[in-house]
Amino acid sequence: MSTQLDLKCPCKGPLFARSESAAHDEQLIDVVVECKACGRTLNSFISIDEMLVLDEGSSCGKENADV
Repeated sequence: MSTQLDLKCPCKGPLFARSESAAHDEQLIDVVVECKACGRTLNSFISIDEMLVLDEGSSCGKENADV
């Protein structure tokens, strides 16, 4: 599934991004950005370990005593 970005390619075409787990390393996200007008394609691998935590969420290892 692709998501349209609020960015434009140098050709002024719309850019779409898609991401998935990298096949060669489970700690990497493979991000591909493609222009639907000219076909220009960008690729980057992002390490999960280098990302910032925005929300810790609920702890998977702890039982919720209130439930």
